[in-house]
Amino acid sequence: MALSASASGATAAIAPAGDDRVATATTTRRGEAPAGFGAGDAPAGTGERWGLVLSGGVARGFAHIGVLRALEEEHLRPDLVVGTSMGAIVGALYASGYSSAEIERLMRGIDWVHLLFPRIDALAWRGNVTPRPLLQLGVGLRGVQLPSAPLSDAELNYMLSDLLIEASSAAASYDRLPIPFRAVATDVATAGTVVLGDGPIARSVRASMSIPFVFAPVRAAGRLLVDGGMADNLPMAPAHEAGAGRVVAVDIASSLGPLDSLASGPAAALYLIRLLTQRHPPGTPLPSDLLLRLELKGYGTMDYTALDSLVAAGYRGSIEAMRAYADSVGLPRAAVEAPRAPAPLPPLAGSVQWSGLRTLRHGIARAALGRLPVGPLRPTELRPALGRLYRSALFENAWPSLETLGDSTILSFDVRELPRRELSLAAAYGNDDGERTYARIGLRAPWMPPIALFELTGIRRRYGRAAHANAEPHALGRGGSGPFLRAEYRESETRIFRSGRLTALPRTIRREIFAGAQFELFARQIGQLGVGLAGLSELARRWDGVVLVFRTESRGAEHRRLQAEWMPGPDGYSRLDAWLDVSRKLGPFTAAPALRAAIVDGHPPTDVLAGVGGAGTLVGLRQDEWLGRRAAAAEFRLLYASGPLLTFSATAQTGVVGDAVGAPEIRPHLQPAAGLRAELTTPIGPIRLDWGLASGGRRRFDVMLGDRF
Repeated sequence: MALSASASGATAAIAPAGDDRVATATTTRRGEAPAGFGAGDAPAGTGERWGLVLSGGVARGFAHIGVLRALEEEHLRPDLVVGTSMGAIVGALYASGYSSAEIERLMRGIDWVHLLFPRIDALAWRGNVTPRPLLQLGVGLRGVQLPSAPLSDAELNYMLSDLLIEASSAAASYDRLPIPFRAVATDVATAGTVVLGDGPIARSVRASMSIPFVFAPVRAAGRLLVDGGMADNLPMAPAHEAGAGRVVAVDIASSLGPLDSLASGPAAALYLIRLLTQRHPPGTPLPSDLLLRLELKGYGTMDYTALDSLVAAGYRGSIEAMRAYADSVGLPRAAVEAPRAPAPLPPLAGSVQWSGLRTLRHGIARAALGRLPVGPLRPTELRPALGRLYRSALFENAWPSLETLGDSTILSFDVRELPRRELSLAAAYGNDDGERTYARIGLRAPWMPPIALFELTGIRRRYGRAAHANAEPHALGRGGSGPFLRAEYRESETRIFRSGRLTALPRTIRREIFAGAQFELFARQIGQLGVGLAGLSELARRWDGVVLVFRTESRGAEHRRLQAEWMPGPDGYSRLDAWLDVSRKLGPFTAAPALRAAIVDGHPPTDVLAGVGGAGTLVGLRQDEWLGRRAAAAEFRLLYASGPLLTFSATAQTGVVGDAVGAPEIRPHLQPAAGLRAELTTPIGPIRLDWGLASGGRRRFDVMLGDRF
């Protein structure tokens, strides 16, 4: 019978042991196929090839990196890698020649939470956030179009193209990689397993991880494909069919508990989704195979902040079982040499090939790429061009591939255009500050450089309304550098409280126009600088003059943000804000400390005052209930994920307001608060319930449906 090991944390069942065997292996360079390797070749020391199968499991797939570390430590090198979903991402990188340490470094550099659920305030100019839409319509060549999925996958597609660019020269056959590779997806029409072994490798990996109802399906080889886990989450049979005589299969999928233990409606819905992705049991292993199950207790499918501990758990749970299995069946050990840089490809040909263009001219698409490298080509040199193409906001996806023909390299892209015109509608409701609606019209005009993107946004709230206009050369919200023009009209009513009761609603009217630029300060830190003219009025007061705004923001698990606003002059004002959010995994919990601070000086209108109160600062109070010229708050939140979308948390907070306005109960020293939260993440925004106890015995229960904007 087949050998099987089950691992939880650092423990593993050990398979029978045998003699060590050491074989000399040819070291290949990244992106280069092994010399003389063919479908019928077998490694020295055995009579057959062996394959490594990596299952899907979303964030739990980080444990695969620990398994790769165990293979390297034992000098074991598979002859084939087959992966599903997250297993396809890790497997494709490993098959391309990356070591486990390099893959871990690459994974750490990706903000996975932002990738799947972007912050609505990311790179938001002067607090103008972009909520997740309830309805989004595109107008293009085919008329009015609905989005193919609730989440935009443009950034995910770009990330995969960038990550796997060194493997893009193997589009003709993944057998050309240092280790032959296969990605597994599911055919929407037949629900059957599709094994992908050629084409743009980033597209194949993306198809393998197309979670239904979350990300759009991927069209490849004339078929519409979704996540491979829907058909075969542990693709052992495809590995054998590809020529592997032995298979080591690593299963990191979370097990399903009994349905009667899941009482809530959202939990039952999540159970159904997981049941659909696991409805096919793992393939039956052959007697010569090893099935290694990593239970990974305490880790959920959305624990993207637990990279280090998941890698360590994968290593601990596999090292002994892999060593014993290799000894018992006589897998060859290979001498490990330091990795070498891949050999350069011939220079790029003079033209770029495009597949999938419908309305755009080739010249416009080529202009979006910008300058391409000259001379002998290293694929990584194309990364700046891929970034420019992503930020052009012309395409939902642009899958690159490289093909060598004679003394030149052909760069090709398989693209899907975004519609030229878009309409987005959003709404939200909170029992504290009421209902709000949002509408956005976007126009892409790449034939009109230097301004290629136009946006007009309207917002209506219970306590105000606003209209924004924006023009920029490309999608600055996707990062990168570039100039912008922005104009705003805003009416806002600032709530003034006394002992928890609303006593005044002074109205501030703003008319502003800004010219500025966005730029990269350093790695993962973006800056924005704008100079504008503003006219403000509040009651009988007026402010007119120049306004300077500077904003900088980091992108990653540690979110840092600093914003400064200054209107010079005898009646002017200034405001400085600082934010810091950190997220760290602590066993089954996630710790999320946060700090907020603001200082206001001069003669500010009421809408510039700093405030604390509400779920993010002092739960138990109403939103920004305490206002003043100085404000600071600190929070420590401990979160527990009951499923991929449902979280529960407890928080301890403290805050202080100086030079207070309106509320005589405010004291110039730290005030404590504590609260509980339940939050369900949906593609159109969160559903959040907060209960809090603040200073003086104030209690409050808040409901928020959708994003606060």
